[in-house]
Amino acid sequence: IVPNAAAPAIMTVSLEMQRANAAAAAQALQQQYLAQQQHQQQFILAQMKHQQEQQSKAAALAATKKQREIYVGNLTVGLVTMQMLKDLFNGALSAMDAQSAINPPVVNLALDPSGKFCFVEFRTEELANLALHLDKVDLCGRQIKVGRP
Repeated sequence: IVPNAAAPAIMTVSLEMQRANAAAAAQALQQQYLAQQQHQQQFILAQMKHQQEQQSKAAALAATKKQREIYVGNLTVGLVTMQMLKDLFNGALSAMDAQSAINPPVVNLALDPSGKFCFVEFRTEELANLALHLDKVDLCGRQIKVGRP
């Protein structure tokens, strides 16, 4: 048997091709890893930006709470409920505010344990100002008193 002289050369070329393929695969994996890292960083930055925006909104709401709040007094004890008051203000102000279908005008309502009065917080200062016009509206047989706290 005569040894094939080309066999070592073929093996060398084959090894070189395997090394080249392995290097290309390693480079592709590295690029994929770097792309994932970049996407993660972008996602984290987007989350941080969203959190900062939410904190800014919360700070703005806290700063304007006094202007967005009204006092409602002369309530009929035992008859007037928080839901009734929310329905009254949301219903009356919805016709005047385009965003009311998505975000109701009333943000928070705190009824005193005695049931004689409450504080109503609105989404905007403008809505609170409009709600002041509901002063002396009849609710459960009594005229409610609406004003600034």
